Amino acid sequence: MSELFLTIPHSGRKIPPEAFWLKTLPQSVLCCDVDAFVDELYAPTIKQLNLTSFLFPWHRYAVDVNRFPEDRTCQTVEGAPLHLSDETPSEIHWHKTTKGDFLIKKPLSKKRHQQLINKYYNPFHRKIQEEFKKRKRQGSVYLLDLHSMPSIGEDFHRDRGQKRAQIVIGNRKGHSSEHKFLELVLSSYKRVGFEVVLNQPYQGGRITEFYGSPKEGQHALQVEINRSLYMKEGTNQKTSSFSVIQNQLNEALMQIVKELKDLNPQMT
Repeated sequence: MSELFLTIPHSGRKIPPEAFWLKTLPQSVLCCDVDAFVDELYAPTIKQLNLTSFLFPWHRYAVDVNRFPEDRTCQTVEGAPLHLSDETPSEIHWHKTTKGDFLIKKPLSKKRHQQLINKYYNPFHRKIQEEFKKRKRQGSVYLLDLHSMPSIGEDFHRDRGQKRAQIVIGNRKGHSSEHKFLELVLSSYKRVGFEVVLNQPYQGGRITEFYGSPKEGQHALQVEINRSLYMKEGTNQKTSSFSVIQNQLNEALMQIVKELKDLNPQMT
């Protein structure tokens, strides 16, 4: 069993029946912030090496598993605080898309919010927690949280209007993993030809923050790939470069898995 496992929290497009407010929205709005094709991009190596991966199949607008349940305001949940803290990425139930389109017209009841947490959010995180617990019996455990990002910062992003790198690795400003794992991931993506930067503009979301605990043998990194490399951002259609980018990503992932055993000699 590899020391590494993967999470893919934002590629799902299924709308939960409880998320009635999303049912009538056009696809152009629903696809705005989906990490389209990330699961497919990494699928060859996941299959070849039989890597454990957890794909959240449900739409992030309904319940975002890369947030905390308390990441909410009175715009989305009745009785919640007026504002988010400066460190909160966005709400667990999205109020607006990153392009500014409104999603929720009326705040959810506390009961509906809790239904979504209990039915969709908690089961996904239980799987991650159980995986860490199972693997830590054999040594350190490593998680890659896989995402995609717009090629240019949108109006609601901190880097509005700025062109982004091809790959962004987030490690919560050095707090979510040991340095050797970070260096391995950075070098593996660079080695296959990607332009790679650290923590700009993404430092890692709640998954990286919560599960990245090096002192406890848990190491987590967020990996973002620039969508313009493999798809048309306006239409969410694959481009002719899709297979080339897929091959590069899988070569990087293969290299990470291969060299991880040197970081974790307890594994056999």
